[in-house]
Amino acid sequence: MDNFGETIQLGIVLSCVLVMGLLTILAVWYSRKRNKANAEQALALGFKLQSRPDKNFRRRIEHLYRLSNKVQVANVAFRRMGETEVYLCDISVSGREADSGETEYRSVCVISPRLNLPFFMLVYQFEQVYALAGKLITPLLEKMIEWRGLQSISFEDAPLFNKKYQIFSNDEAKIRSIFSDTVLAKLSNTQEWIIRGEGDIFTFNRYEIRRGKPLTQVDINEQVNLAQQFLDWITY
Repeated sequence: MDNFGETIQLGIVLSCVLVMGLLTILAVWYSRKRNKANAEQALALGFKLQSRPDKNFRRRIEHLYRLSNKVQVANVAFRRMGETEVYLCDISVSGREADSGETEYRSVCVISPRLNLPFFMLVYQFEQVYALAGKLITPLLEKMIEWRGLQSISFEDAPLFNKKYQIFSNDEAKIRSIFSDTVLAKLSNTQEWIIRGEGDIFTFNRYEIRRGKPLTQVDINEQVNLAQQFLDWITY
């Protein structure tokens, strides 16, 4: 009887190991399929693939995401659009309080001499996506980020914007000069954008894109166009 019980336990353990192994193989297969598809779409849009991220670019992203303990940049593609440098990349963050550990797939990074930004983070209100759980997450996020030296900036005359987004920064005056009433009104008509910026660089993503689904050429083109649109909004 004891041997039979041990056999059952061993069978359960082996079954769990087998399932975990199959899930790992499936995840690797899906990741490779997604990365290949996204690379093909980027090439079709005139981007050049980088087998390894440019060191200077990688360091700039690491600095921009410095609230995180660890930052990794992968699947980088580059395209010059006039005086503007545009990158497509996957940015993985983990560690410290401001980030729980996740990958922002197909982020658009824009570097332009037209920009002179204070450090800021624009994030969608979590209750827009997570309903009740979001109402619990939001105040925790505010405290964590404020502990890192940033403050949540509210715009009293833009209630719709405040309902959809939060901006964190350490330079309220400059943020208010960049995010004018016109810019806030335009952002109020968008859905679930995530933007981080400082100096002449910002990264752009959307909740529906960053989750990692394989993208069509239309998806990637729209992602790039929206980032370019945001650049125009804050520089004209």
